[in-house]
Amino acid sequence: MITFITDEYVIDPLGIAYLSAMLKENGYQTRLLLTSELNNAVIDTPIVAYSVTTGKHRHYVEVNRWVKGKYPNIISIFGGPHCTFFPDFAKEYGVDFLFRGEGFEAIVQFCDRYIKDKGMNTESIYKTPNVAYLYDDKVKVNPLLPAIKVAELPFPDRQLIYQFKHNRENPIRNVMASFQCPMDCRYCYNKQFKKLGYPVRVRPVESVIEECEKLVKDYPNTDLIYFQDDIFPVYRQDWLQAFCEEYNKRVKTPFHIQVRIEMLNNDRVQRLKSAGLHGVTYAIETAEEQARLNLLGRLVDNKAILAGTGVLQQHGIKFRIENMLGIPGETLQSALRTLDLNLTCHPAVGWASLFAPYPGTDLGDYCK
Repeated sequence: MITFITDEYVIDPLGIAYLSAMLKENGYQTRLLLTSELNNAVIDTPIVAYSVTTGKHRHYVEVNRWVKGKYPNIISIFGGPHCTFFPDFAKEYGVDFLFRGEGFEAIVQFCDRYIKDKGMNTESIYKTPNVAYLYDDKVKVNPLLPAIKVAELPFPDRQLIYQFKHNRENPIRNVMASFQCPMDCRYCYNKQFKKLGYPVRVRPVESVIEECEKLVKDYPNTDLIYFQDDIFPVYRQDWLQAFCEEYNKRVKTPFHIQVRIEMLNNDRVQRLKSAGLHGVTYAIETAEEQARLNLLGRLVDNKAILAGTGVLQQHGIKFRIENMLGIPGETLQSALRTLDLNLTCHPAVGWASLFAPYPGTDLGDYCK
C-alpha cells in the first residue's frame, strides 16, 4: 500500500490519480492524505509518495522530513517535473528515491520489487527503471522506460481524488485528451522532455469519450469538463471530427479547452461549438511581437491572435487570456501594451503570471 501526500487542491491532481489507478490495477492499495491532515493522521503504509514541481519541491522536502521523523522506517519516493530534470534532488535529506519521467509503469515495478521482495535487503529495488537515488554521495540515475502507449492507461482513480467533499462537489471535472505539447517554447521544459523520449500522444477518441461518459454518470453534478491538455488536439483533423461527433451524441456536457489561438479557425470552432464547447483558454504572453518570437519562442504575431479571437467572438465562445509579466527586457510601457492588446480582445477573464526563469530551459539559461 502507498500513501500519496499532497496539499489541498481545486484542480484534479490527475498525475496522482493515474498512478493510483495503475497501482490498483496491479493489486495494490492506495491512500491520499492532505498535508493539513498529517498531524491527526496515522500512516500505516511502507511507502509515502509525493509529486513535486520546481518551486514546491522545498515545501514537500520539509513535509517529508516531518513524516520520516515520526515514521523512521517508511520509504519516501518523489516524482514529477522537478525530479525529472533535477535528479540531484535525491541528495536532499529524507528523500529515498526519485522517479524521473513518466512513472506509470515504473512505480508498479518499484512496488513489486520493494513490497513483494520484503524490503531493502534486496538489490532489485535499486535497478528499477526511471529511479534515481543517492549512493556513496553520488546520485545514480537508472535508464527510462519507453513512453507508455496512452491507450493502455486506465482511467484516473476518481474515487481517490474525490474522497474529499469539496472536490467531489466541484462541478468542474478535469480530463486529459493528450499527453505532452507539440510546441517548444523557450521558457518551458517541454523540449527537454521530448529529448527524454516522451513524444506527443493523443488518446483514442473512444477512450476519451468513455471517460467523460463515466464522469457524468458517476458525478451527476458535473457542469463542465475541463480538458487540461497543454494544447487540445485540434491539430489532428480526423481525431477532432470524430471527437466532436461522439461527444455531441454521448456526453453533451459543456467543455473547456486550452489551445494555441493560431490553431483555431472558423471550421474548427464551429465543430467544437456543435459538440458543446463552452470556453477556451489561450495565451498572448506579451503584446511585443519580437519578444514573443525571439525570447519566448512563440511563432505567432498579433494579427493572428486578433484573427483567432475574432472567430471565438463570432461564435459566442467565452475565452480566457493568459499573460506573462516580467519577461527579460519588459518595461512599464511594453507591459501596458500587453494590457491594451487584452482590452482589444476583450476576454471574459484576463489572467497574468510572473515569469520564472527555470534552470535548464533556453530562457532560464539566457537569464543566467
